[in-house]
Amino acid sequence: MNREGNRPLFLALGGGAARGAAHLGVLHELERKGLRPRGVVGTSVGAAVAAAYTMGWSPQALLEKIRTLSWRSLVSLSRRPLGGSLLSTDRWRSLLRDDLGLRRFSDLSLPLAVVART
Repeated sequence: MNREGNRPLFLALGGGAARGAAHLGVLHELERKGLRPRGVVGTSVGAAVAAAYTMGWSPQALLEKIRTLSWRSLVSLSRRPLGGSLLSTDRWRSLLRDDLGLRRFSDLSLPLAVVART
């Protein structure tokens, strides 16, 4: 809700690796101003940030976690299919499950929608 309590806030996070860090800055500022989204939707890296955030990770904790990652392990240049993703889905799956603790949508503290394109 906003400060007046009359409008729910929903957040949409887009794709693009550089936006992932920008999303954390937006989430940090929203929290600093006392605003918490009622739900989050994301695609690509935005979905990963949204999932971790709705799991209860603070923007600050997510930023610290990102700083410990080996980006080389997330990028899959040698196995990149024609027209496919530059990022390794296996490593992202491991990041979400093992490193961030994401298991099920029912585990989340906020509603989450994930948008994917095939």
